[in-house]
Amino acid sequence: MNEVYKTYNNYKSTTVKSFEENNGNVCVLMELVFQPLDGKDPSTVLRTAIANGKLGNIHVDPDSLTFVSSRK
Repeated sequence: MNEVYKTYNNYKSTTVKSFEENNGNVCVLMELVFQPLDGKDPSTVLRTAIANGKLGNIHVDPDSLTFVSSRK
């Protein structure tokens, strides 16, 4: 995620919360922290990065990405 968000000034960190394997696929739950919240949608950056079905050398289903907002 550091590479994906390297030019996004509000990106602060990523924490991997869990991995789950299901029929050869891996689901990863990550917490991404952005501060301050400036009204921009940070999901757009990641959606663009995986639009071709890859994130670095990892195959990714672009339709599988889900964001849940949690403001602290």
